[in-house]
Amino acid sequence: MAAIDKFREKVQQNSGSVLEPGEQIEATVLGETGIETVSPIGNLLSTIRRLAGQKQAQLVIATDRNLYLTRVGYFSPTKVREVIEKQPRKSAPVKVNAGPMGGFLHIGDHRLRYNRAYREDAARLAEKTSESAAP
Repeated sequence: MAAIDKFREKVQQNSGSVLEPGEQIEATVLGETGIETVSPIGNLLSTIRRLAGQKQAQLVIATDRNLYLTRVGYFSPTKVREVIEKQPRKSAPVKVNAGPMGGFLHIGDHRLRYNRAYREDAARLAEKTSESAAP
């Protein structure tokens, strides 16, 4: 079992209070808000922004029925702290800007930066929402 599958399984176990009964997770994308940094000074500033609450870890959960944008902890990314937005999959506007090291996931007005480990799930999420949005 791949690490991403284990992560998805753990999210399924820990998000029972958030998901509707019988919902099955099809894709998960873990990322954070804010800008990407690549220098040591930028990484230090990024850490300060996290501690100040300006950068937040977020988890997108795509189920067979809904799309959830949730806030999670940096040290416990499988435990949902708060549901920021919940939308039926049919009405969720999702756009993916992918690059070699990760990319950006746009869900409505929200923008989430993710790393390359979640590329396949981000693509699957965009594909599934566009399939369900098609008439």
